[in-house]
Amino acid sequence: MLTEVYMPRLGQTMEEGRLVRWLKSVGDPVAQGEGVAEVETDKSIFEVEADADGVLRKVFVQEDETVSVGTTLAYIAASDEEVPDLPMTASVSSAGTEPTETQAVAAPSAGGASSAAAGVKASPAARRLAKENDVDLAGVTGSGPGGVISAADVENYLRQSRRPRGPANVEGVYEVEKSVPMSSLRKRIAERLRQSVDCALHVSSTVEIDAAGVLDYANELSGKAGAKITVTEVLVSLVAQVLRDVPQFNSTCDGQNITYLRNVNIGVAVAVQDGLLVPVIRNADKKPVPEISSELRVLIEKARNGILAPEDYSYGTFTISNLGMLGVESFTSIINPPECAILSVGAIVERVRVVGGQATVRPVFKATLTIDHRVADGVIAAEFLGKLKTRCETLA
Repeated sequence: MLTEVYMPRLGQTMEEGRLVRWLKSVGDPVAQGEGVAEVETDKSIFEVEADADGVLRKVFVQEDETVSVGTTLAYIAASDEEVPDLPMTASVSSAGTEPTETQAVAAPSAGGASSAAAGVKASPAARRLAKENDVDLAGVTGSGPGGVISAADVENYLRQSRRPRGPANVEGVYEVEKSVPMSSLRKRIAERLRQSVDCALHVSSTVEIDAAGVLDYANELSGKAGAKITVTEVLVSLVAQVLRDVPQFNSTCDGQNITYLRNVNIGVAVAVQDGLLVPVIRNADKKPVPEISSELRVLIEKARNGILAPEDYSYGTFTISNLGMLGVESFTSIINPPECAILSVGAIVERVRVVGGQATVRPVFKATLTIDHRVADGVIAAEFLGKLKTRCETLA
């Protein structure tokens, strides 16, 4: 029986994925449940499994090509079964409603492309990339089956056509070292940050917090747990408690309604190759710090190895970003939509402070809260920071 292998939707926000590599070659036998390809989303790399036994008969998408969710990647069928030359199934649209064409067949030209491109066979991703860059597909050589043009073919065309010409030392002309396509992760980060800036009204407030109590508490827990407890892990717990007292920032806003959320799910920004991922600690307000620490260590390891599952990074309600370990003392983050606030934590440094009328050197750090002004005003942000400061400084 003819069976499709298609680009799955791996997470609520996924609209497209990159085919990293084929695990099977055309002509190889395939068992149901066996991995046939690896695909990359904006978060991780996953295996696409076969839905039936058979033979991998035809491949429509090449390695390193990016295609929409629902696009047919290949056909699995019996060795003697007839298979179509082109995919027949429409893809699932990003909205999950009307389907969009995935067949690599002729389509009306758009943008600045000439009418000659109307008869060109190209993938949806290739057509989209060509339209964005005003490329005439009639001038692009396709490397896919039957000469189908992939997104990689368009990118190669762009690299060749934009190669610097002439002397590189002429005034006003710079020498290009190299030009590389943005990764799926960087594209997704850009899309989400643009969404955040376009929709939310960002306002930031900063407070300086004495870190002695947090450091002592983390060291005490480390001794009891027999494992290192970090300041970030303690802050996940403290922030979760504060959000119970100041629920305005444990919410979402669509411009018409503010939706207060029952679960307190704290995301922690993690640096990975070429970007950031935000794994989420679910119900952080109900978990002791050692449990939070154990979960976060596993999530960070998965993030850095590119194997986060959708449930590991979905449904966050508030995010913490800590650059203190890199020596950054103060910074402002962009809200991670659809959340309404984010906390930026700086490095712990020694400062002279007056305690009980006496000057003394204390470890301190700066915490900057960025909020969506549609949800609350600066007074509520100050209340949040005040409660966080009190909790941090009364731990000892």
